[in-house]
Amino acid sequence: MGFFSGDGTVWTSEKNALDSPARREAAASVLQAEPEKAANLRTISSGTEINDYTAAEVWERLARKCDNFGDEAGRAKMEEFSRAWDVPEASLPQGAFGMEFRDPATGETFKADLAFPKQHVLIFIVRDLSEKQYVLAQRTGWHCYLTNQMPSCKEMRAKLEV
Repeated sequence: MGFFSGDGTVWTSEKNALDSPARREAAASVLQAEPEKAANLRTISSGTEINDYTAAEVWERLARKCDNFGDEAGRAKMEEFSRAWDVPEASLPQGAFGMEFRDPATGETFKADLAFPKQHVLIFIVRDLSEKQYVLAQRTGWHCYLTNQMPSCKEMRAKLEV
């Protein structure tokens, strides 16, 4: 399933296009259920969906990216999340790596390293560019986290409850 901009535009990846009427209806119901939240941000780029990854693999991939950018505290936290989510029943809601958004109130754009649009959760790896983008994202009212300042696994599970 794709992601939605506040104006109702559906953005999809080639791999997961909204190719059936049932999937399009489900997508539209998300916007109708929470129109005030859906209107908050506009999706510019839907990034890479996480559907093909286990929950543990998502956090491990983020840990490797943290390591690449020298975010040791973030890497350690993401590895902790990977271990905590490394159980068969663990799952994450629909999300994507590298989603880009525009705040319609300010016109500013930012790109989250990991985004869960329906839950309004954005995660940013600590590096020069993302820290600025993190500050912009915080103004939106979404739950924004730097990888080195993530809440506990229990708190994150509650935020991401499927």
